[in-house]
Amino acid sequence: MDTREEETFTTKQAADTVGVHKNTILNWIRDGKIPDARRDWKGYRIWFARDIENLLRMKNKKQQLELGLWSEEQESHGGMR
Repeated sequence: MDTREEETFTTKQAADTVGVHKNTILNWIRDGKIPDARRDWKGYRIWFARDIENLLRMKNKKQQLELGLWSEEQESHGGMR
């Protein structure tokens, strides 16, 4: 797939789309919970639709952990049940 034709998002736009603060995404990157986004020629992060999907999964996992609905067993099996 040609990434030049894909819709891209800034970190702020990605955060707004997912429903978290921009700093939350930056913290997830810093903590190694998600991979860093690609960068443009100016060094700004560029998020693609597939990256937004990963951010949504991370947000859902975080919410389930907070509610006690996510377990280590699910983590070892690679996902939610």
